[in-house]
Amino acid sequence: MKYCSKCGKQYSDSVKFCATCGTPVSKDEKIGKITINQGGSPKQPTSEGDAQSLALATYAEEYAAFKKKWFIGIIVACVLYFAPGIILYLAYLWYFRPKFEQELVERYKKENHIS
Repeated sequence: MKYCSKCGKQYSDSVKFCATCGTPVSKDEKIGKITINQGGSPKQPTSEGDAQSLALATYAEEYAAFKKKWFIGIIVACVLYFAPGIILYLAYLWYFRPKFEQELVERYKKENHIS
């Protein structure tokens, strides 16, 4: 029997993932990948430990894809939400503010009879 490096629970030598936390028990295994045997078909689970590890790997892969989609969606929403305000502020700085300041200077010169 071995112990999980992440949660410390015991597991048998035949499993590929910890049943408690889903961590791969050997460093050469990858979460979310199904082993292809010589016939080209996905490896079928042969024991309860293999079935559980396959289910955990599938869940981990689906959850990672779900998190990635939500992260991209949030980034796009933030860009769409803040873009109009940023564009208007830059337009104010580069176009409207210099014209407004120039009008103020001209009005001041006119009122104080400065040429």
